Amino acid sequence: SLKPIGRDADKDVLKYRFEKPFNSKGVWKTGFRDAGNYTVKVMVSDGKTSDTKAVNVLVKNKNRPPTFTIKKDYYKLNEQQAFSMKVTAVDVDGDKLNLSVAELPRGASFKNQVFSWTPDYDIVSERKPSFFNNLYAKSSFLNRRLNKEYKQFGINFVASDGEFKVVHPVLLTIKNVNRAPKMISYSPAINLYGVTGEEIIFEANVTDADGDKLSYEWNFGA
Repeated sequence: SLKPIGRDADKDVLKYRFEKPFNSKGVWKTGFRDAGNYTVKVMVSDGKTSDTKAVNVLVKNKNRPPTFTIKKDYYKLNEQQAFSMKVTAVDVDGDKLNLSVAELPRGASFKNQVFSWTPDYDIVSERKPSFFNNLYAKSSFLNRRLNKEYKQFGINFVASDGEFKVVHPVLLTIKNVNRAPKMISYSPAINLYGVTGEEIIFEANVTDADGDKLSYEWNFGA
């Protein structure tokens, strides 16, 4: 707002006129593209004579924070499932932006605005073995949707224009994937010949990568 003060020796009523971009009341609502130096003329008149003064107006630039353009803020993944997402941000002032991640999970990377991660099988360490969790594990889709064994990671993407730092979090829920036991060795061999009345011992050497408690069953056919 420009608020000029004029004096008239005859005490006549004074009227003021303002050069654009100021309105008739001497007010200018600046926009984000109006930064610069302006010289504005202000005229005062008593109806017969007038006087004009030039006013210098400096409009300083106001920086606006960048904004992210991320489609989803929440994802569900299985262990050992490859995942990647493009991360973009815009700056309405045209400032150069630096994109980064506050803290990367183990094994993840962020290059060329692409976050990539394949969570390993040891990400979810707390197991809750149950009939349903083991059932869901047989389907990647059901496991990702319904398995109750999970661990969550907040991935904080950061966009900086040198003045503002804007953080956009994305939540990743990693579901446990139950791995099948692996048979190392077993005895007796497939072709078994025994003698009536003699004891036969069945043994199996098995490992389980998840450290689950194992149960054993021998199928003797019909």
